Amino acid sequence: MDVPILIVHVSGAEAIEQIRWAQGKGLKIYAETCTQYLTLAAEDLAELVVRACVSDVAGVYEVGGPQALSLRDYLRAWRRWLGFGTAIELRVPIVLVDLAVVLGDWIGRGPMGAATWRMLKRGNVTATDAHARLQADFGYAPRALAEVLAHTPSQVQDRWQAQLYLL
Repeated sequence: MDVPILIVHVSGAEAIEQIRWAQGKGLKIYAETCTQYLTLAAEDLAELVVRACVSDVAGVYEVGGPQALSLRDYLRAWRRWLGFGTAIELRVPIVLVDLAVVLGDWIGRGPMGAATWRMLKRGNVTATDAHARLQADFGYAPRALAEVLAHTPSQVQDRWQAQLYLL
């Protein structure tokens, strides 16, 4: 059959390898991930999509920021941007986070859903060469989180939203 296939929510290197293998065999297979799992500005993703649409480049690309961030560093960057200052950081047993995620999913509201938590536990990062490959093939790659946040000052509504999720 000559039917294209789209695989959604790809998060691991093994899946990317299998997709590349299938493409090498001539299959029309494409993949995407959820951008909320990666440090990626929507504007950067849009720029890459536009460049991909007007180029002759084809393939599977992992799209994410230039460096891997721990959840702690990620949250610290957002707190600085929001002007919240330093927070008290507590180590919470994984089992309690698991419980909070289940509870949040059950009530339909929470700062993190089960899918996001699974990705964080697995270490959802791009391949080490992914950023350089985007730059080489499209002449553009996503900016670092600090650069994105520095480009746009936080607003009152950003701070209100963050406080709803206890950031």
